[in-house]
Amino acid sequence: MSQEAKERKRVAIFRPEGAIERTRKAVEQAGFAFFGFPVFKLVAKKEALPEIKNIFSASPSPVAKAVDFVVFTSANGVRFAFEICESEGLDLRDLLSSAHIVAIGPATVQELKKRGLSADFVPQEFSSRGLVRLLASVGVKGKKVLLLRSSAGSSSLRMQIEELGASVEDIAVYEPVLREDADAKRDFERLIEFEPEFAVFTSSLTFKSFLKLSRAFGVESDVLSMLNAAKIVAIGEPTASAVRDAGLEVSIIPEKSTIESILEAIKRYVESSRKDENER
Repeated sequence: MSQEAKERKRVAIFRPEGAIERTRKAVEQAGFAFFGFPVFKLVAKKEALPEIKNIFSASPSPVAKAVDFVVFTSANGVRFAFEICESEGLDLRDLLSSAHIVAIGPATVQELKKRGLSADFVPQEFSSRGLVRLLASVGVKGKKVLLLRSSAGSSSLRMQIEELGASVEDIAVYEPVLREDADAKRDFERLIEFEPEFAVFTSSLTFKSFLKLSRAFGVESDVLSMLNAAKIVAIGEPTASAVRDAGLEVSIIPEKSTIESILEAIKRYVESSRKDENER
């Protein structure tokens, strides 16, 4: 471990491959030493293309559907939806022109802006719960809602939107695939050597998959010891519950599921701990 890493608080964040570098920049700018562990690689689901074509079909037919709301739950959902359409020469911007666009979180909003689109609605709470509350306030009864998201998305979201009186199409445009290669094994070795003081898990799926990988590589005992020594940061109560179910303690649950909120929560925790030590 470098001397620089020893002098700064060490933060490990578990995210998909595509999010590691932009997360690194934010963490290091906040003054922390960073270790990014990509639990998944993200793979486009090319079979989503016929479903998307069908949804936005311009020809009058029994299967043609107009869409009132298109929901992107992540920046990756935006990126993969566009990539899939572009691979067949389709411009998703044209297809979205008559629909209200809903985006969860600032990263998703920014990904849309890169493609010349703006979100009509953004939930105040960046979560499925916040999305359902937003759609309830907007009023989607009798409307058609399209979800473009990960194959790992919870089916309960679709059901909750349907309970609002909407008809819902749920299309997976990408899927997370566990990294079970030699590079992933080396990442475990480097992570244990890094000795994070804070370990950040951004979803229950990420946490459970991380433990599954540690078992597959025969390092579960070392990983659990590492996590017991660290302060665990869980994004939302479902993630916190998964951590507790594994017999581990959750120290921090940020107010929002953004990297900025995560880092602010860690800073407050560090400052509070230092204050307590000085008062002893």
